[in-house]
Amino acid sequence: MKKVIGVEGMSCSHCEKTIVDALESLESVKRAKASAQKAIIKITLRDDISNEEITNAIVRAGFKVTNIS
Repeated sequence: MKKVIGVEGMSCSHCEKTIVDALESLESVKRAKASAQKAIIKITLRDDISNEEITNAIVRAGFKVTNIS
């Protein structure tokens, strides 16, 4: 399963790494790839995970989620 997440506040490669590390620390997330230029993160999941759990991880990292699809 894959999800695409829109994020505000990501402006550089350091921001990308911060979000990727936050998401990949979640047990259900197999892989995350962030693009500051496109303001999105693509994640591949091992198991289903709630959008709330994804949002909480990103907010704790200091960013704002705009949408999840």
